[in-house]
Amino acid sequence: MRWNTNNQTNLFSFVKFLRIDAYSFIESSVEFTLIDKIFRPLDVCLTQAYDAAISGNSAMSIVQECQVRKLLQDALDCGYGNRR
Repeated sequence: MRWNTNNQTNLFSFVKFLRIDAYSFIESSVEFTLIDKIFRPLDVCLTQAYDAAISGNSAMSIVQECQVRKLLQDALDCGYGNRR
């Protein structure tokens, strides 16, 4: 949630830290690869599972259906710079 709340600030920090003028490339990479393909689906999955659990329903089918293990592995691989 913190990332989403401060998304633009985070992207500007990348540019400042890396001293790169190619902000649009970084923005595009973060927004469309990192967020759209990994973190947004993971956030949706975990939120739905949490909501189910809070309602007294099973969250297991939700996490299995959204392939949470794969999403977590993708996030881990991204953090280590692995590409698939």
